[in-house]
Amino acid sequence: MRIFLIILIMLVVLLLIMANYYGLFKNIEIKEKEFEKEFIVYKTMKGSYKNSGLVSDQVYWYLLNDLKIKTTKGLGLYYDNPKDVPEKDLRSDIGCIVSQSDYNKIEKMEPDYLKSEIPPGVYKFVEFPYRNRISVIAGIIKVYPLLSKINNANIMEVWDIE
Repeated sequence: MRIFLIILIMLVVLLLIMANYYGLFKNIEIKEKEFEKEFIVYKTMKGSYKNSGLVSDQVYWYLLNDLKIKTTKGLGLYYDNPKDVPEKDLRSDIGCIVSQSDYNKIEKMEPDYLKSEIPPGVYKFVEFPYRNRISVIAGIIKVYPLLSKINNANIMEVWDIE
């Protein structure tokens, strides 16, 4: 019985350490900051926001393999509140942030890919650490309820994976 208790305590401690590492105990707050203009390459998506990771990967690999542009920043622009809009009708733009010099080099892209600029301005933001895909789930658990208190539409999500 004593060995079982020791193993149980060790497992609980390990789970708490992992939860802390992935950000579950991180204090999340909404801040405001002035951001510079961002240059993006993206695809328009309609449907469940759950598919945004697949689309982001498509844009990333297209930029890297076809256009020879390396980037570490992905983004999702989510225009609808999933509580108010049917899943099949959710609208978003999913892609990557590129440097201005790379953006200016892009002359022609496949028709599914678009480029645009996000204007400079003061934006509300939340930071959450990215460790791996598990921390994405932790971020959803921690950040999205906070965002839903202010507005759950017109949200831009940026992830920097160096």
